[in-house]
Amino acid sequence: MDPHRAKWPAMKRRFGEVFRTRTRHEWAADLEGRDCCVTPVLSMAEAPAHPHNVARDAFVEVDGLVQPAPAPRFDRTPVMVGR
Repeated sequence: MDPHRAKWPAMKRRFGEVFRTRTRHEWAADLEGRDCCVTPVLSMAEAPAHPHNVARDAFVEVDGLVQPAPAPRFDRTPVMVGR
C-alpha cells in the first residue's frame, strides 16, 4: 500500500479549501497560457460553445438536439450522422 495514502483525506480537504477561494472562471483565466495541464470542466450546455469545440466541429445538432459529433473522423472516410 502507498505510504502516503493515509494523508489523502487531509490533502483532499486542503485542495477543496484552496479551490473554493476562486470561481472556476477565475482559476481558468489565471492559469490560461501557463505551462500546466488545466482546463475547466464544462457542462453539456457550455461545451458546444467553447472555442476549441467550435473550431473542431465537435458537436452537431440532430432533430433539434445538440450532441457530440461522431469520432474519430478520418480525412478519406466521411462520417454520417444518423438519427
